[in-house]
Amino acid sequence: FITWASRIRRNWGVIEGTKASLQIEDDTLKWEPLPESSNQPQTFSFSKPLSESSRHPEWFQPVIEEFVREIEDPAFRGKNLARARDCLKIIEGFKQSDKKAAPVPF
Repeated sequence: FITWASRIRRNWGVIEGTKASLQIEDDTLKWEPLPESSNQPQTFSFSKPLSESSRHPEWFQPVIEEFVREIEDPAFRGKNLARARDCLKIIEGFKQSDKKAAPVPF
């Protein structure tokens, strides 16, 4: 289930794969391998919770630099579009999975 409509601001989600799951809980990212794996779970903490703000000024400068590079450097062109395409595929996959009530391979 994915939505941007909520009375509270909270970032939480789970992506389950064939080898591990990835769970985000606002200020924590958890990677959990399947039980049969010899890998150990890993947890990463963010300096600030993702829900702290709907705007992230610390992201602006790198985004602007990437945009300028895409315009000025022909070898870099299309990278932002490819990233946007990947995000759209993921969101569409979420929608298909919800509609089918089943996992959808990416």
